[in-house]
Amino acid sequence: AHLDALAAAQQLALTFEACGQFGQAEDLHREALAGRVAQLGPSHRDTLQSVNNLAVLLSGLGRHDEAEGLHRQAAQGFAAALGPGHPCALRSVGNLGDALQLLGRPREAADQHRASLQGWTALHGPFHDEAVRSAVRLGAALEALGEEAEAEALYRLTLSAGE
Repeated sequence: AHLDALAAAQQLALTFEACGQFGQAEDLHREALAGRVAQLGPSHRDTLQSVNNLAVLLSGLGRHDEAEGLHRQAAQGFAAALGPGHPCALRSVGNLGDALQLLGRPREAADQHRASLQGWTALHGPFHDEAVRSAVRLGAALEALGEEAEAEALYRLTLSAGE
């Protein structure tokens, strides 16, 4: 398929997803991903965005085992292509952390969320929406690990962001 057609398939997949038509969305996400891999290669930014979009859909459907590998592929790919501090890489790292948390692997989740928090803080400061979101996600992982004091400190920091 032509690249414009693949972009249209990707957009239509997102529309189907927003409308709750998840089977059609998944089919189109997979079609766009396969086409982009074939035409652009696996490490192109557009291909990685397709990987990310499919992973997010699968996570939303509770298919976290499947999503984990795709989230990891997107995070590593964006970091290699755009740098580890790029917003696409940082979002993907956070998504990977979420998948790991939902798979019952809070230590690994905490590592990903800590990396995401450090990246967003370096990029925009500790009170940026993405940094705050990462801090809350890290706090949840730390709570699951029984590290309540560190989680509380993070939550207090996020509360001060709203003041």
